Amino acid sequence: METQLQHCADPCVSVPAAAITERAQPTRAGSLRGWLELVRPPNLFTVPGDILVGAALAGVATQRVLPVLTAVLISVLLYSSGLILNDFMDRHTDTKQRPGRPIPSGRVNAANAYAVAVMLMGTAIILSIMTGLTQLWGMAAIISGLIVLYNGPARKIPAVGFTVMGLCRGCNVLLGASVVGSPLLLPVLAGAGMESLYIICVSLLAHGEADKTPPLWKWGLPAAVIAATGPIMYFSLPTARLTTMVPLVILVAWLSAALVASGPWPGRTARRIGVLIRGLVLLHLLLILFALGQNPAWFNQASTGILILMFVVAEGLARLFHGS
Repeated sequence: METQLQHCADPCVSVPAAAITERAQPTRAGSLRGWLELVRPPNLFTVPGDILVGAALAGVATQRVLPVLTAVLISVLLYSSGLILNDFMDRHTDTKQRPGRPIPSGRVNAANAYAVAVMLMGTAIILSIMTGLTQLWGMAAIISGLIVLYNGPARKIPAVGFTVMGLCRGCNVLLGASVVGSPLLLPVLAGAGMESLYIICVSLLAHGEADKTPPLWKWGLPAAVIAATGPIMYFSLPTARLTTMVPLVILVAWLSAALVASGPWPGRTARRIGVLIRGLVLLHLLLILFALGQNPAWFNQASTGILILMFVVAEGLARLFHGS
């Protein structure tokens, strides 16, 4: 969802032929690949890390393992809902700029996409309420509201849209923290803020990606955010070790090198945005390392292994699907 910030500014704009075809086929279920493209598989594997990071920064207890896993499922459902709803709202603009997208190309029917997005969001809210954790369903409701806000009035004002998109990811970290403790702890807020700023920068780069290439200096913003907020994150955790600053430097270097390798040429914006989104998994690993001292060894080992697996799978899927 964070890779889309495009909208049709004029609601009276004429509807292109592809959109007419979309409306003329209301019963079409859509191809499997079309649905997969809507939820951007490489990006989905960046979502569980938000929950693991939130739990790690709040402090994990053994008895909270099942709620953490439930929160991961809720988070994935909400994220998928947001992605599908985003493409639904962008369908007329995409008809002109990206006619190959699932909805304007006719591979997925618009009405079906909207129905699935609502169903996924509703399922996430119901699951969160069933946990009996007030903080959890409260955060799930806030994220749902941000998704609706972004796909409504916020997208019409780019700066507001960037901010709401960043808050969606930041609140996802708070969602993970709400399972094991208070989402208002200083380390949790610092981690959520770090990720929110990162996504705001990525959204800024993704804005208008179909028809223009951002200037070179803007591509350094995500790495600059991590470099600037990393020390703040370090000092917010009394258990953090100085050695964790080493992976911070490595992450900044990786992001810089990966963006250079993806090429500065026009038409490569979507690929570079995908690199930045998958870089979230490495950011998650960094934050887990910051919180090593306040969590049991089993959680540190399990979450590190899961995040490494997520990164490998996301990189593999990036060869088959666009992350933007």
